Amino acid sequence: SRETLMSLLREIVFVEPTLVGLLGGCALHAACWLAIHNWEWGGMKHIKHAVQKYLPYKTIQRNFDGDPAVELFGMEKDPGLVYVWNAGVILHHTIGGVLCLAGWYFGQPWLFRHGILTEVAGLDVLDLFYRVPLCFLAPPGPYPTSTLIKEGGKFAPYFYLQFFHHSVGMSVGFVSILYFAHLPDHQWFGFILMGGPFLAIAPGMLANLVPPEYYKVHVLDKFIQWAFFAVHQRAYYFFPATYALVKNVIAQPIPNAAKVATCYAAVAMTLFNLIVLLACTDALRLALMGDKGSANAPTDTDCSHSHLRPRFSRRSSSIAASTMATIFLQLRSMDLGSTARTAVLAHKWVAKVKVKQNPVKEA
Repeated sequence: SRETLMSLLREIVFVEPTLVGLLGGCALHAACWLAIHNWEWGGMKHIKHAVQKYLPYKTIQRNFDGDPAVELFGMEKDPGLVYVWNAGVILHHTIGGVLCLAGWYFGQPWLFRHGILTEVAGLDVLDLFYRVPLCFLAPPGPYPTSTLIKEGGKFAPYFYLQFFHHSVGMSVGFVSILYFAHLPDHQWFGFILMGGPFLAIAPGMLANLVPPEYYKVHVLDKFIQWAFFAVHQRAYYFFPATYALVKNVIAQPIPNAAKVATCYAAVAMTLFNLIVLLACTDALRLALMGDKGSANAPTDTDCSHSHLRPRFSRRSSSIAASTMATIFLQLRSMDLGSTARTAVLAHKWVAKVKVKQNPVKEA
């Protein structure tokens, strides 16, 4: 009947904590973001066209030369496509963050639920249950997922990183939607995690419109990522807020499975944020190492004809693309034997220095 249909639609639109509301909300967001994130015919195709036509694309390509995300995403032929990928990420996180913020500000749990589903259904569910299986059932599969996870028809190591990321979002996301969408603390926490990456991505999007010779602009970008995103959001705010929320969840009369999922997500996100903090700190360190004030260091003076380049070889042009890319490439290329030999040599060298500084007096 019409009343039954309207009741079902209401459950879906307001993402009510019922089976129909949850599945319907997931299907709605999955369909929307499937169209937006499609590179062949959807929103990303038009975003790519706009970036290449209306922005200084040659400059963007130069700024992404040497970025670890280029190799990871298989975009060596056109490094500027990483910028396009970042545009899709910032759109995704901005919309999700705005919905979470609106839910908190207006006291409307259904807006918060839509914000969380932007991540859970619009990315996590789509990747794990549609894009990844399609790469193997109907190869090559949707781009750029096909370049991210396939190496000779097998799972690439990056797939496991993605699975880890998606499992965190789905664990805490569904628990928040079902049990805690009405609580302001959970709503604000969701806004920080969903909308917070904007501060990491947006400065880089602007900085990459500037030629790499304007070096201090790119150093400022790394500082903003480090200070506002890594230090403030992912450390200063995240750790005490997570501890308080986990304590609150454990104390609630909800199923133990929900408590376990929340604890898993808290531990996993803690590890992930520590990695983000280290990656952003290292990116800032590398950027500052290139700015020594010498004649060999790039400055804000237009020196496009001098072919001067920053003295660090791999720029992380956006934390969205490059944090996990850097970790992946470093782990993949790690030579444990060489590392051990280096450690032994360093230990022997330190011992020799100590002997020279403090010679043993013969009796």
